[in-house]
Amino acid sequence: MARKGEMQRQGWTFRLGWGLLLALAVQALAASDLWPERSRAVLVLAGEFQVPVEQAEGERALTLALDPQEVFDARGETIRPAWLGFLRGLASQFQPGSGFRLVITGYGDRPAKGYNPVLLGKRVRALQTFLAENGLAMTWSRAEVREGDAYEGPAEMLDEACCGKVITLKLVVS
Repeated sequence: MARKGEMQRQGWTFRLGWGLLLALAVQALAASDLWPERSRAVLVLAGEFQVPVEQAEGERALTLALDPQEVFDARGETIRPAWLGFLRGLASQFQPGSGFRLVITGYGDRPAKGYNPVLLGKRVRALQTFLAENGLAMTWSRAEVREGDAYEGPAEMLDEACCGKVITLKLVVS
C-alpha cells in the first residue's frame, strides 16, 4: 500500500512528464509551422553564396554542401571573412528551442589520400563552434566525420566526398 507522500510524488512526476511531452509537442508544431519560411530564407541565402542545396522529399530537411577550400583560409582552420555572413545568417534562422537541429558532417575516405583527416575534423568543429558563438547552441547541433561512401547531400558534390573536400550542413525539424 502506498503512503500519501509517495502517491503525491508519483502524481507530480506523472504531471511533470505529461507537461514535458506537451512542451515538446508544441515545440515540434512551432518548428513545422516555421519550416516553410525558414527553409525559403536558407535557400535564398544559399543562392547568394552559390552553395549547393538538396531538399529531402518526405522529411523537413535541407542539406547544404560546403567546399572547405572555399570556406576556410589557406591554412585551413580559420573561416574566411566572406563566409562569416553566410554562417551568421544560417544561425539566425535556427535559434535554440525552435525545434530545429543541425548535423555537420565532414566526408573523407580512410586511409586518407590527398587530404588531411585531422584538418577535416578541425574544420567541422570550427563550423560548429562558430555557429554556437552566433546563437545556435552546441546541444542543438552534432558534428561528425564519415566515410565518403556514406555521403548524403547534393549530387554535384558526390565526387568530392571521398577526398575530404565536402562538409555538409543538414538542417532538420526535430
